[in-house]
Order: sequence, then C-alpha cells, then structure tokens
Amino acid sequence: VVYNVDCKNDIVISSSEDSKSIFYDIRSKDKKIINHKYQILSSVFGNDDKIYFGGIDNLIHVYNLKMNQIEFTISGHNDTILCLRYNHNNN
Repeated sequence: VVYNVDCKNDIVISSSEDSKSIFYDIRSKDKKIINHKYQILSSVFGNDDKIYFGGIDNLIHVYNLKMNQIEFTISGHNDTILCLRYNHNNN
C-alpha cells in the first residue's frame, strides 16, 4: 500500500508500508530506493535536496539526497507520524 506521493520538478517520491521511499525521475527514468527499518507513512520534499519522512517509529528523518544518508532525526512524537507538510516559501 502506498500512503503518500509528493512531486518536485521532475522527481516523484512515494512512501509505503514496505518500509521504503522510492524516488523516481520522470525524465531520466532513474529510480532510487531508501530502505528504512519501519513503515514510512509520509514523505515530503524540502529545500536543499532534503527529504523528510516519518512513520511508525514516531520520528521525522531528514534524508540528504546529495549525501545519500539520513542527515539528522527529529524526535518528540509519542505516536505514529501520518502526515508531513513542508512550506517551500520559508515563511
């Protein structure tokens, strides 16, 4: 089951209960898969080549696309993260 889809320019990201986020470049047809330990229920593009994702581990992970790794993790939730939204206007 795919829970979330977000788009930025020609890149699509999807999140699923199979513990993966998949990035797909519509133009080049390249695909990148981020595997996680837990189900990912929401993911969203941020600025500066970062992806934010969260799920049943109650954490928000910030993945850096240039470094190909989780840059840092935000904690504080006591339950599953179902939805994320990023303000691209920096307001």
